[in-house]
Amino acid sequence: MHLSNIRSFFLVSLLFAIPLAAFAESEKPKLIEAIVVNLQGPERKYLQVEMAIRPADMEMGERIKTYMPAIRNELILLLAGKDVQQLAPIEGKQQLLRESRSAINHAMGLSDKKGIKEVSFTSFIIQ
Repeated sequence: MHLSNIRSFFLVSLLFAIPLAAFAESEKPKLIEAIVVNLQGPERKYLQVEMAIRPADMEMGERIKTYMPAIRNELILLLAGKDVQQLAPIEGKQQLLRESRSAINHAMGLSDKKGIKEVSFTSFIIQ
C-alpha cells in the first residue's frame, strides 16, 4: 500500500470514528441508585430497585443528571403505590417499567415520544 493511501485511509477512519464515539456515548445508560420503598398491603413488604435509563442522545443524558432528584421523587411515589400482587408476575414488572418511563419523562417535562428511550431494571428485590 502506498504511503498516501495509508494516510487517506487513516483520515477517513478518523472522520468516521468521531461520530461513532459520540453515538456510543449517547447510548450509555444512566444509572439510578437503589430506591427502597414500603409496598402497599397488610403485610410489611419492601421493594428495592435499581434502574438504568437509556437516553436518546447526549443532551438527554445531561438532562437526566440535572433532573435526577425529581426523577427519584417520581419513582418513589410510583413504587410506593404498588403492592406485591401487582409486581410479582412478569407482566406487572413490565407494566412498572412502562410506568417508570412515563414518570421519568414527566419529571423532566417531556412527552413519552420525545423523552427517554428505555428503562430497565438492574436490580429488583421484594422482601
